[in-house]
Amino acid sequence: MKQGSGRGNKQKRTEVYFERGALRQTQTDSDGAIADYSKAIEIDSTYADAYAERGLILLSRHLDRDAEKDFERYLELNQDGKDYLEQRIKYARYVRDKKRKP
Repeated sequence: MKQGSGRGNKQKRTEVYFERGALRQTQTDSDGAIADYSKAIEIDSTYADAYAERGLILLSRHLDRDAEKDFERYLELNQDGKDYLEQRIKYARYVRDKKRKP
């Protein structure tokens, strides 16, 4: 095994789970998406985007406290992502609340 190839493999595995989570999310398989984002985080706890995406799904399910934990971790890892995340949260809340209205 080449020196350092384990890191590349870890990154690839993380990205595979993240991308599959994103695909599942577009197919409205939010349980599967959460599982894949969680697996990506398990493999690489510094993969910021997985926290943001998982948090947005949790927010859509009214699991605001759990979502907030993911958002906080995302911002710890990606301090430049605050504006982006705030816009995504605002839109997710809009969609969530719109679904509740008859």
